[in-house]
Amino acid sequence: MPKLKLWLPFMLIAGVFLAIKLHSLSIRASDTNIYWYTAKEILEGKTLYKDIFFTNFPIIPYVASLYYLLSGGNLLFYYFTAALESVTTGAILYWIVVKQSSSQLLAGCTAMLYLFSFMLLSTSDHQTGVFLAALFVIASYASFFQKKYILMGVLTALALLTKAYTLPLLLTYIVILFLENRKALGKFLVAFSTSTFVVLLPSFLFAGKDLWHDVFAYSLTRSQGVSKIGIVWFALQHDFLLVGLLFLAIIMLKRQKTLGIFSLLSLLFFIFYKDIYYLYLNVTLPLICLVLPQAVTQLKKYVSINKFMVPTILLLFISYNLWTYLVHYTTLQNLPLSSLTTEISTIDPPVLYGVNGIAPALAFLTRKPLLNSIVDTNDNIFRKGFLNATSLTDSAIAQHALVITEGVYYPEANIKQDILTDIVNSKRLTSQCKLDRRFPFYSEGVINEIVFFRC
Repeated sequence: MPKLKLWLPFMLIAGVFLAIKLHSLSIRASDTNIYWYTAKEILEGKTLYKDIFFTNFPIIPYVASLYYLLSGGNLLFYYFTAALESVTTGAILYWIVVKQSSSQLLAGCTAMLYLFSFMLLSTSDHQTGVFLAALFVIASYASFFQKKYILMGVLTALALLTKAYTLPLLLTYIVILFLENRKALGKFLVAFSTSTFVVLLPSFLFAGKDLWHDVFAYSLTRSQGVSKIGIVWFALQHDFLLVGLLFLAIIMLKRQKTLGIFSLLSLLFFIFYKDIYYLYLNVTLPLICLVLPQAVTQLKKYVSINKFMVPTILLLFISYNLWTYLVHYTTLQNLPLSSLTTEISTIDPPVLYGVNGIAPALAFLTRKPLLNSIVDTNDNIFRKGFLNATSLTDSAIAQHALVITEGVYYPEANIKQDILTDIVNSKRLTSQCKLDRRFPFYSEGVINEIVFFRC
């Protein structure tokens, strides 16, 4: 079959997905801005972990630095790379299913399930590294499928060093190869260990203690941020088909060991690791989607299925996802950039300090430095004592910073609170700094304002 004809179904699916993502493309309140600003700092000569507090392994800022160079420092393009990485993952999924089943229809259905799952639609408006991790996950599985164990080891290391949430993938390969091919296990582990060492070597040499402090000490002690029951309920509401495939893979473990073990280990990781977010479930998504063609193949052995039955069910599932996403999520977290940057230009503060995901974007776009060069101000970092809200509030006051907080304003319920964050000492901030302006903001949850304080 000519290559163009082979890939035409996927090109149509990917084209629709990219068109939707271009339509919703915008700069948002997002961790995306933290990674982008970190990349800028690295390119300006600062050392990760030593000069920049960073709680992840280094692949995300390294790749962000590459995107920065390729785009000439275009933040909006960086947001769009999440969609590009997702499409690349979808292409590998499509290729694997075509090779396994020789069915373009099944391959197209698998790619659609992945690209139009609600999980991917709702989170790929942000570039958080999970889609790069998912790309490495599916690329490593493709290498496993082709028995290229050294390449598989390299890609698995890259996946883990992008997001540690991919740990179940590493454990799956170790179990499978230990049971089936111990010689290949040796090759895999050598490639994995060597790749991990090479990537982490600069950080070990120049910021060893800081690497341990920022990544391991923080991650191993971080508390639960979101209710797991809430995550499960949200997944059942929006991605019930994927939840069903996860449990089906576990049930079919004897027939499909790799996908079954991976699904089981992923479920156990979700249960026992404290700080899980819906967003990070994306790293499991490509392999869960691969359960679909396996399930259809098994079902055909027992039941006569019309070839249009699976695409029809899938289209109904996708239609619901698209409607929910387009109505409720395309503008979620969008920053009122024009108003925010104009106000900052008018005030012309010497430094900015503010909430996670907003201050780095405003600092980058207005070319204002961040207070004490602190990029990541996640509330959890303050709760764990890695940063101190009182001392940083005092620094903000002393340096005449513009402080950016989030708040709530519901006049119909007589609710008004300008500081809903743990990154500042509220009493000191309100007594020493003047409330400048409130900006309406469509956010997830109760927060509906961005608030400026002038110190």
